[in-house]
Amino acid sequence: MASMCISMSADLGWRNTCFLIATIGFCISVIEVVSIREPQRPSRKSKLPALNAEGGHIPAAAKKNFVQAIWAIFSNELVVLVFAASSLRYMGGYVIAGYLPALFASVFPNFDDQYSYINAYVVAGGGFISSWLGGMLADKWRAVEPRARMYLPVCGCFGSLPFMAICCLASDFYVSIFLGLFVEYLIAECWFGPVVATMQSALEADCRALAIACFTLIATFFGSLASYILGYIYDAMLARGYPDTIIRWLVLWSVVTSYVFAGALFLYCATLTRLDTLVTQEKKPLLRGKGLFIDSSE
Repeated sequence: MASMCISMSADLGWRNTCFLIATIGFCISVIEVVSIREPQRPSRKSKLPALNAEGGHIPAAAKKNFVQAIWAIFSNELVVLVFAASSLRYMGGYVIAGYLPALFASVFPNFDDQYSYINAYVVAGGGFISSWLGGMLADKWRAVEPRARMYLPVCGCFGSLPFMAICCLASDFYVSIFLGLFVEYLIAECWFGPVVATMQSALEADCRALAIACFTLIATFFGSLASYILGYIYDAMLARGYPDTIIRWLVLWSVVTSYVFAGALFLYCATLTRLDTLVTQEKKPLLRGKGLFIDSSE
């Protein structure tokens, strides 16, 4: 939708395009409300002390409060490093999302409509296939290699770099967007599911939701910061007389830097991953009437 709005705005105008996107977002939210539910949680009564084998009482574990949950999250070395690596990865992703339209507009000015529609399918198709294959490969690989969930993001970060170079530097529009951008998405976007699974497996169940919130807040902040910094640099270079096509080099080196450091940090995270990091296992269906589990790989 973000990509197609470039062409939609020419017919509808930016204001109506934004209203349309907001309406679609609201409808998606309604669908989520009626179709997705939280897994059933134990009631207070079920948390009463249970009898042990000798007839004694085992006190139920107390649920963490906010401060305790924050401490549990940020005192976990693996989780903190996953936050850092993911933030670096987000920085490259935000640069791609924010500045590829400017790159294609400056390098291929006669392909605005083609970029608008093709990019939508490239992002949706490449991202979906990569995420799906990433989760599947991580589960199968982890059966023989306990660090697979961290190795896969490493492969995605480093393996996608040649295709990012093709995307930024190719002189042919279709080579750039199909051989470059589509394959880059196909390789790079496999990281998210395995990383979230690793993070949740390293934490107690009563602080996982807060960990996801912290993950999203931190990674989004640094991704937005990268976009701001690149925009500032780009404007400064244009003011000094550089051609607008300099954006291709700014995007390329920003993504390379982001992915290299993220990949290196994911690789270090792999050394902290053990087979026994999973604390608990969710077995409740996430979707009404569907057998989709939160984590069925353990």
